[in-house]
Amino acid sequence: SSLAPFLPAIREILNFLQQKSEQIGQTLDDCRRGTGPAEQVGPESGEKTSAGGTAGGTVPGVTLHPLFPWVFHPWERGGKFYLGIEFLVALLDCIFRSPGGFEWKELGGGFAPGIGSSKRFDAAREDLLQLAEAVTSTPLEKLGLTSTGSLYSLYVLGRFRAFFAGAPAQEFLPTVNALTNVQVNRLTSLEIFAERVVLTENRALLLKMEATGWANAAPETLVLGLDGRLRLAHGRFLRLLAESHPHLPWFAWVDTDEAGLAIARQVAEINPACRFVLPLEGGPKTPPDLAGWLAELTQNPFLRNREQEENLGNAAVWNEIFK
Repeated sequence: SSLAPFLPAIREILNFLQQKSEQIGQTLDDCRRGTGPAEQVGPESGEKTSAGGTAGGTVPGVTLHPLFPWVFHPWERGGKFYLGIEFLVALLDCIFRSPGGFEWKELGGGFAPGIGSSKRFDAAREDLLQLAEAVTSTPLEKLGLTSTGSLYSLYVLGRFRAFFAGAPAQEFLPTVNALTNVQVNRLTSLEIFAERVVLTENRALLLKMEATGWANAAPETLVLGLDGRLRLAHGRFLRLLAESHPHLPWFAWVDTDEAGLAIARQVAEINPACRFVLPLEGGPKTPPDLAGWLAELTQNPFLRNREQEENLGNAAVWNEIFK
């Protein structure tokens, strides 16, 4: 059958949807009995929250996924929780209709036919693509997605060799290299010559490391700029890197706001051994793992909502924290 390669992913999506359906049903039953979340309005945002939660804070209840904690609200329709469910249903529909391959716009266009429907999922494209990969544990190109409908670049500082499907290996020079997400989707493996990997949320650190020549000095360092978020192609590049060089030490330097915390959790999903930089006044340091990093942020609120660019350091600082 043409669907045979997709059956494991189809089962994962169906199991996930069934689990969410059961959780929603239980929540609605609790609400009818008066034991579930009651409707309130947060004093600051004016958004509805639930009894027992902090005013204006997170609503306890059904969340979509650990990486995407979008919440089901019993009293309203719409929102990202519903969008995520709709996207997974649309993905199933495209797999069944077009097992030979489908394009991003077909997901929205086929789900709700009509003018403009092809843009239905555009606003949350990256999040929805990562959600689908997280649910199925399968790269979306292996589920038939031929194009994500977007084009962007990954910036990598350092020399490496990339192997592409159906093409000869390509050597990248020890400078800032730009790979498009289309190229990354065609990568099959990576070979790098560095002794450590540094991930930076903002490209300012990458550019400073290039300008000073630090990344190419012994020991060599491969630096990947994330440009504010871990997009689908970044995740694919990092997974290939983890597979081809499993014992290489990783370090990540991100802001300590909600966006930075989201990046940190996503990176730790790919490589739990990655260490994260803390922006201490006496100089940055790197706790042994994500849990230690989060614990430090919890114990010291002054460290929260700090920008990486406050103090990017220099070669002496980098040698100290990335070792």
